Amino acid sequence: MTVASRTLNNPGKPQVRRLALVCPVNPYSAHGTWLAPFFGTNVGAALFRNVIAKKPSLFRFLHARLYGGRNKIPPDSLAGYQAPLAVPRFFEHGLSIAQTWSADLRELQSILQKISAIPTILLWGDRDPAVYVSSMQPLARHFSNVQTVVFPGVGHLPYEECADEFNRALLSFLSA
Repeated sequence: MTVASRTLNNPGKPQVRRLALVCPVNPYSAHGTWLAPFFGTNVGAALFRNVIAKKPSLFRFLHARLYGGRNKIPPDSLAGYQAPLAVPRFFEHGLSIAQTWSADLRELQSILQKISAIPTILLWGDRDPAVYVSSMQPLARHFSNVQTVVFPGVGHLPYEECADEFNRALLSFLSA
């Protein structure tokens, strides 16, 4: 999420004034350095197409794993995340992202210095199974003006799992 404004010297070009990153994919999460690239291989893509994509019960299981606990899953959440499954070639698009995952992370790491001066907030659940919270501090070191917020007992979707606390932290950052 970014908040943009018009600059005085170039009114047609938006400028990022603040950056809010929520459990962001980043080069420092060990989990993301092997799982996504695996699904980008021929073997991994075949496994994904023939097992995960054809087993709706697995999607329910994987969806639930993103949360810090089953009691934190909003009632209609699964239906909302399942809706894109009806889009033709949805899985193929995801697998194409996995094919360039490692190169994309290297590119991201190389541009961190260019955005280091943007005031940034990192918001994370301490039970995030997708992008480990342990990667927060190495990522935070790249920003000169950074706030970090960790939500206890929360997984990968803090804006759903603890919406009130999440919104308070975000609004406080944006209004500062």
